[in-house]
Amino acid sequence: PSPDPYWKLRLRGACHDIFFITAGQKLEQQVLSMYEVIRSFDYPSDELGIYIQPIVQGTNIHCEFHLFYDPNEKGELERMRSLSKEAVVKLLEQGAFFSRPYDHTSRMILNRHASHVAALKKIKAIFDPEGIMNPGKLCF
Repeated sequence: PSPDPYWKLRLRGACHDIFFITAGQKLEQQVLSMYEVIRSFDYPSDELGIYIQPIVQGTNIHCEFHLFYDPNEKGELERMRSLSKEAVVKLLEQGAFFSRPYDHTSRMILNRHASHVAALKKIKAIFDPEGIMNPGKLCF
């Protein structure tokens, strides 16, 4: 292993990621909306990380926003959680598809689609009938 810290931790010590799949024609507005959200939280726009990768022969796009923060600074984690929640709400309204929701926004994302939650429960029951694998990590 490298003695250097993971690249996402080098700037400020921690990183919160927001990642989703979107259609190419929606991406520009979603990026602009993300900049609006970070501005409302006084987050430095030059510190926002953005990763964009075309998928499915370029018909869709995987997009990631990286929010770098100092975990030792009082209130920063909660600030990132609030910023992330607001951003996810806006991105959902603009057609972002969160294929792998996690952390504090997973319930909010999945509860918009009750059929997804029902399917996840069935699959979890098949592969983990005793409920011992990652309890509490899904949205239920």
